[in-house]
Amino acid sequence: MRALLQHGLPTGRDLPNWRDPDADDYLRWALGKSGRAIEFDVLNNGVWFGRWGPRPETDARSAALAADEFRKVPVLVPVYANHYLPGDPPAAGNPVLSFWQIIDAVYRANDLADYLAAEFDAPRPAWTTPTDRRRTVPFWSAVIESSGSLHELADV
Repeated sequence: MRALLQHGLPTGRDLPNWRDPDADDYLRWALGKSGRAIEFDVLNNGVWFGRWGPRPETDARSAALAADEFRKVPVLVPVYANHYLPGDPPAAGNPVLSFWQIIDAVYRANDLADYLAAEFDAPRPAWTTPTDRRRTVPFWSAVIESSGSLHELADV
């Protein structure tokens, strides 16, 4: 994302404007979306990840524990609409993910250049290296590979 923004700033509807100080509220909202989504899924969709230990007896405690655990998950950086780039590892080549809620997260592209080509018919920039391999991203890859199965999420 940093390399893309060094070469130009895509603008338009559903594109975050990283250089506009008036967009700070939107950017904070977009960067916090995954945390709100996990809270919603924990409280409304029965989502609980096994690595968090036993689910607490109350919704309030479950939401608090989920929020604490979710702070350890790689942040998702908004790219376009509901498409995000994991911020960890902090290097080029992370896959682009699409999600509204945690349980419906999917891979959208192997990397940002592939995403821009597929979504916007943009040529692959010379500063990128094509790849046919998708990088594994902590937490997110396990969630996506569970296919939203609540049973499999319990193992994540």
